[in-house]
Amino acid sequence: MTDFDAQKGIITCQCGVTLEEILDVIVPRGWFLQVTPGTKYITVGGAIASDVHGKNHHKEGTFCDHVMSFELMLPDGKIITCSRKNNPEIFKATCGGNGLTGVILKATFGLKKIESAYIKQRTIRAQNIEELIKAIEDNEHYTYAVAWIDCVTKGKHLGRGVLLLGEHATVDDLPLKKRKNPLVLP
Repeated sequence: MTDFDAQKGIITCQCGVTLEEILDVIVPRGWFLQVTPGTKYITVGGAIASDVHGKNHHKEGTFCDHVMSFELMLPDGKIITCSRKNNPEIFKATCGGNGLTGVILKATFGLKKIESAYIKQRTIRAQNIEELIKAIEDNEHYTYAVAWIDCVTKGKHLGRGVLLLGEHATVDDLPLKKRKNPLVLP
């Protein structure tokens, strides 16, 4: 990482850095990625090129919604800085462009403040697709949500599933023994 402003929650890093490497640095300092996909093993450049989303897409959008700028090496070798104001067309085309505009070298993006390294989870089981849709609608206020749908069942259980919901835990949410060091990775 080339720069981390722990006061503002802004990080600049080379695009070959993995999300895992970033989380290892930012979580103990009280920050989290605004958007975290289903794996921590992708690079920042890959997250931008694919414009990944996470379990909080309905709240926070995609990874690129939080990217402030990046350096891009064009096919001719020229390096430019792209943002919503500087080379905005190339910025938009690169976010989710799967590498077609060039090689992303370095990126700056914003983070989310957290009190602890833990997530409170709630699980709701639904007996059919109607129950599952209702559970999703009734719980849209949760920051994180993902559903598993059983596509094999038939009859009255068609579309049964499980809805997993989550929120970042506050210090008060933690058991007493974990409150001393709430940002220590579990």
